Amino acid sequence: KENFMLTIKECRDKIAELKKKKALKKAPLWEEATGTVDAKKDYIKSKIADIDCEIAKLESDVELYYNQIEIMNDKISLEYTRNE
Repeated sequence: KENFMLTIKECRDKIAELKKKKALKKAPLWEEATGTVDAKKDYIKSKIADIDCEIAKLESDVELYYNQIEIMNDKISLEYTRNE
């Protein structure tokens, strides 16, 4: 369980760094983009899609690790109940 918790922390740290990277990347892209506001938004989304994908994968990993911890808790409870 401890390893899962440490891995969750690492994932959350990576997510924070990616969000920072995304925020810093957006401002210059706005200046670089041309066209209407909607066109500029679409341009920025296309340029940061890889960062959003990485964030989504890490968030999915975090959810998986929490689920694994819950499964471990269930197994421990079941074993405890059997031994009573």
